[in-house]
Amino acid sequence: MRMRRSSRGFALLLVLWMTIILTMILYSVLAEAAAEVRITSTRKKLAQAESLARAGIGRATVDLKNDTIFDDAEEGEVFDAEGDVWAKPEEGKLDEVIKGAPGSFNVTVRNLDGLIPINALGPQTLPLLQRICEDIGYEEADARATAAAIVDWLDPDTVPSGDNPLGKEGVYYSMLMSEDAGITVDEEDVKPIRIPNEAYQSIDCLLDVYGVTPELFYGPGSPEAEEALALAPPDDRRKVGERFIIQERPRRGDIVPGLRDYFTLYSGGSININTAPEHVLAAYLGAGGVTDGPALAADVVRKRRGGKRDDFDNESAFRTMDTVSQDGELFGALSIAQSMIPFDIRGQFFEITSTGEVSRVRKTIKVTVIRGMVMLQRDESFEATDRARDRGERLGERSERRTDKDNDLLIRQPTVRILAWED
Repeated sequence: MRMRRSSRGFALLLVLWMTIILTMILYSVLAEAAAEVRITSTRKKLAQAESLARAGIGRATVDLKNDTIFDDAEEGEVFDAEGDVWAKPEEGKLDEVIKGAPGSFNVTVRNLDGLIPINALGPQTLPLLQRICEDIGYEEADARATAAAIVDWLDPDTVPSGDNPLGKEGVYYSMLMSEDAGITVDEEDVKPIRIPNEAYQSIDCLLDVYGVTPELFYGPGSPEAEEALALAPPDDRRKVGERFIIQERPRRGDIVPGLRDYFTLYSGGSININTAPEHVLAAYLGAGGVTDGPALAADVVRKRRGGKRDDFDNESAFRTMDTVSQDGELFGALSIAQSMIPFDIRGQFFEITSTGEVSRVRKTIKVTVIRGMVMLQRDESFEATDRARDRGERLGERSERRTDKDNDLLIRQPTVRILAWED
């Protein structure tokens, strides 16, 4: 009797354990299936968001081409400014919904010619580079040393541009780094560091230049700079009183631009004063001899926008180089500054940033493009247009197309060519 009860109890316990195990297996399978469903759904939304982001790129490309057509139709007033159709986010580029699509896209376009072309830097630009470093927060001596190092990375010679240059660039900067670390070494014992002496391949290369700290590059107080400082080994964290320190900290909420916000890899070699950010203008005009560069830069931005805070038009933009010369103080500063880097009122390089969003799933694509106008030969695809024109002429109607047969052999076509794609 006791044996039967014991067997029954063991069987019941075994059934209970099997039930628990099967329940756990079932729960695991269901949880994994639910996770797969969520992953599949997220992947689908991500693919849709990418398609919307690409649609935003297409929309911005159309605006750039249309602006090229508008400029080509103008006589003597070819310029690019903040009132152009490509620059206006409200012109079909902000929270734009495509019919039948599950989400929307936001796209912004900026003219890279408004920034400083980094590979156009040279000894003549040392005052401009020093001014930029000082505007970000460096002391004069540190700003001068960093400016020299930025130029030495780029220029083809091996002669240092800094104060009291000694030997070749590799030895010179190796000794400076040793001195900053509190180590005294003889020139004969120094292991030279590599100085590329070639064009910058990306703006991030500045982080490898002597004197360029994360704070100087990203901007003091920026999340990237704070993260870099937090991850740095204790021995590499500079204390107050050492070199290359930004003493004045920005107030909470203030945004101080870093080197990355001043330079561009893509440029025609000049600065478009119609689209240059205020901080770029401040450094550029300050290096041109203006006592208060930031004040004049703010005045220039206010003038070219017609005093408006948003929804700019181009009525007050610099439409010709003659309109620039009419502003005496500005033109005087630009006349000096252009000896370092020329200024212009046009642009051909643009950065398009497009974000597609579907149910809070976002995908951002950043594209750098060059815009232009090319001459193409007409082909048989224009035969229908020619027949319509001839028919209109037979009926005595004035054709909207030119009747010059020789000129009709060529057409002007706006182009937007991709130089870099980042997603």
